[in-house]
Amino acid sequence: MNAIYQRAAFVIIAAAGRDAHYGLPGISRPRRSNVQIKVRINSTTLVTKNPVPSKLVHDSHWNTRAWTYQEGLLARRRLIFTDDQMLFECKAMCCLEGVHLPPYVTEKRLFRNARFTYEVGGMIQKALSYHTSDAKERAPIVWDKINVYLTKSLTYESDALNAIIGILSSDENIQHIGGVPYNAKRVNSQTKLARGLL
Repeated sequence: MNAIYQRAAFVIIAAAGRDAHYGLPGISRPRRSNVQIKVRINSTTLVTKNPVPSKLVHDSHWNTRAWTYQEGLLARRRLIFTDDQMLFECKAMCCLEGVHLPPYVTEKRLFRNARFTYEVGGMIQKALSYHTSDAKERAPIVWDKINVYLTKSLTYESDALNAIIGILSSDENIQHIGGVPYNAKRVNSQTKLARGLL
């Protein structure tokens, strides 16, 4: 699945409902009405606050699943449906249906650490910072991936190894044996790991 998510033009994330039968809010079922009310007073515009998309996604059933962890982590572009609004997120920007901002504001280079959707789940922002070859910088990132994965559920326990291998294999700089990460620079014929593999 990791290869599918990485190569997809975009993925559709149904972050609403408890299962696939719920459908996509705004398409197969009505969406809650959360109209953002705007009031302009002199040169200041005030708007009402809609539900925070990151919390909606974080609290969704979708965020509890191991395979959807791959989907959120590996997809280059995400079209996310919640009961309240639709969001589009990629590595360059995040656009919310319920918030109208000019493109220069939605570009992530201006937000840096602002990830409106799955970041609360602890993974998307880190995924963007995985491209470092320094093993010391990478180790905490690898363990973060594993720790987040361990909180997710699987329908079939037999999928556990394939799911984590897919996550770790998505980054060529993470070296692992059967889902157990290691630092290849430290492995030699004298190490316990090397002897254990013989």
